Parts: sequence; C-alpha cells; structure tokens
Amino acid sequence: MPVLIWLFLFAGGILLAQSPEQVVRDSVESFCKLEFNGAQDPSLRAKQVRFSDSRLAEMKKMMANISPYVFEWQSSPLDVIESFEVIGADVSGATAHADVDYVVIAQREAWGAPIKSRPKTLVHSRLRLTQVGTRWIIIDPPYPRVSRTFLSASYRGQFQLPDTWYQQASRAQLLWLRNAIDNILLLDSADTDQRSR
Repeated sequence: MPVLIWLFLFAGGILLAQSPEQVVRDSVESFCKLEFNGAQDPSLRAKQVRFSDSRLAEMKKMMANISPYVFEWQSSPLDVIESFEVIGADVSGATAHADVDYVVIAQREAWGAPIKSRPKTLVHSRLRLTQVGTRWIIIDPPYPRVSRTFLSASYRGQFQLPDTWYQQASRAQLLWLRNAIDNILLLDSADTDQRSR
C-alpha cells in the first residue's frame, strides 16, 4: 500500500485531513511563487529541488563552476512568464507528479545570452517529485521561470551609478549598460504580470 502523508489541521474544533495530492500541489505552488518573484537564495532552492547526474553534467557544461542551485538573474538561462497555474498532482508512494501551465512571454536560452521576446505561449510542464522525509522535492526542474516585473525592477536597480561611472566606463561596461537598457525596453513592452490564477 502506498505511503500516504496526512496533515491534520484544526479548524473550528474540526479535524481536517489534507490529501497527499494537495500537499504536493502546495509544495509546487510554493516553488513556483518563489521563482516567479525572483528568489535568489540558493539555500531556498536547494531545499526544494534535486538534480540527476545527467542534468548536473549538462548544467556544468553550460555554467562552468556555478552551482545549479544558484539563480543569477543577470545571466542564468530562464523563461520570463506572465503567470503560472498548478493544475493537478498525482501521488504514488514516495513519487509524485504535478502539472503546471506557464504563460511564457520571453526567454534567455543560454548562460549570458540576451533576453529575447517570443509570442505569448502556454507551456505545460509535468514536474516529477520525490518524498524526502516529510518534504516533497522537485527532480530536474525546468530553468527558472520568473516574472517580467521582477526582471525589469532588477535591471533598473543597477542604474544607481555615480556620474563618474559613465565617464570611466570601459567599452564592455557600456555594452553591458546598453544590453540592460534593451532588456528593460523588451520587458516593459510585455503585458502586465499576473500571479497564479
């Protein structure tokens, strides 16, 4: 018989049971919200995801010595999303799957590449999870999927530069600035973000 996790909550004196599927959905919802809002703390990501050996090897080729648990908004491969929705989950013992729909509006396809707009696209992902103790861990998640608002604000935050910076900037630094401005213009032309529906 599959191992089931039941969370018992007291509400108004009534004992309520939360199904294993709901626990998985809540775990995935929490993960998606953290990414949507641009959480960059690697310790948070490390608590929620694990990578297979083959995925780690693939990421190491792309990201050299940077930990796969680190999300660097300036350069990590990512999808820019308008919204996400966790639409279902199923549990079988210590293994689970959750279905998530993302509305993708732009992306950075490779480490350090520019962000490129794309037609608004509904992307369906089926996430695989495994139970570790009382927690559900996502195995080999897609690249981070973050909101336009977070990225635009992050780029804008870099412009708190002293006047002398512009006079002393190298060609590479000026190119970086130009790319940041291009990214802001691209992101600001996207539709207004929405939270999970």
